[in-house]
Amino acid sequence: MTKDLVLYFSKSGNTERIGKLIAENTGADLFEIKEKEEYTKEDLNWHDPESRVTKEMGDLDAHPQVKELITSIDGYERIFLGFPIWWYTVPKVVLTFLENYDFSEKELVVFGTSAMSDLGEAVFAIEKAIDYKTEIKGGDIFDGRTDIHEIKEWLKAL
Repeated sequence: MTKDLVLYFSKSGNTERIGKLIAENTGADLFEIKEKEEYTKEDLNWHDPESRVTKEMGDLDAHPQVKELITSIDGYERIFLGFPIWWYTVPKVVLTFLENYDFSEKELVVFGTSAMSDLGEAVFAIEKAIDYKTEIKGGDIFDGRTDIHEIKEWLKAL
């Protein structure tokens, strides 16, 4: 079994594209994190204070359910975690997913996707969700223009 895994959550396709590039260049397995109740276009409207994601992201106790969990992360040494930046942090559904696993003795490499934001509070939120059981690496942001050459350079630098 491969020792690398790419976990990603994507709504616009940008994070999925980056996740697939990472998997192709590392030989990693790929798993998409999905929400149990699919987000509609209206749910994702961050301009609407009443939209589903606006409410979730503003609720410290929100734990949106995930559609499915990966059987196990035990066979993986390095896990890449990708997500779009929402409200300067990681989407709550990703945190719900992470809370189901023990990341002890794993190398966790995070990457976000955004056209204009940095990781903001994302790393802190992830550390809390995994109960501070591993050091987080990576911490880079990619956008819709990121190409394979940038991904290869990023992977080399890890």
